Amino acid sequence: MSAEVAALRRALLESHGAATGQLIPVQRDGWLVAERRSPTCGDAFTFSAAIDSSGRVTAVEWWGRGCTISTASADLIAEIAIGLSAEQMSDALAILNEVMEAAPDADVTSSIGALRRLGAGEAVQDIEALCGVARYPLRAGCARLAWQVLEDALDQA
Repeated sequence: MSAEVAALRRALLESHGAATGQLIPVQRDGWLVAERRSPTCGDAFTFSAAIDSSGRVTAVEWWGRGCTISTASADLIAEIAIGLSAEQMSDALAILNEVMEAAPDADVTSSIGALRRLGAGEAVQDIEALCGVARYPLRAGCARLAWQVLEDALDQA
């Protein structure tokens, strides 16, 4: 992987990792809520999701604390989920797992395209920053934590 690509991916992670979600949990009537805490590193997140009558995610809020990778992942998945149904969300998470398990210098253009075809939100172009994270199992767990919390919330629908 070129130094330029590595720097770009690092900048994307840092940009999304600087997101803080909501600082104070907001209770919203009718929203689906779930929370999890990592037993290994202490990262903790709560996700709230609103879905419409067709089962599509219309809004996502999150709050919590964690390392740069876990907060970046939380911010990415909150943006990607908008407009997806629970089934599409499951497909999107499978694609994100493939990206994480790809080589650090992998071309993930087809994965970005697959997410766009699902109707994923704006952050799809930034998933490239997660390439190769699975080489570090603890970091992969950090990245997946937010996805699991959002899935827990959507499972309540």
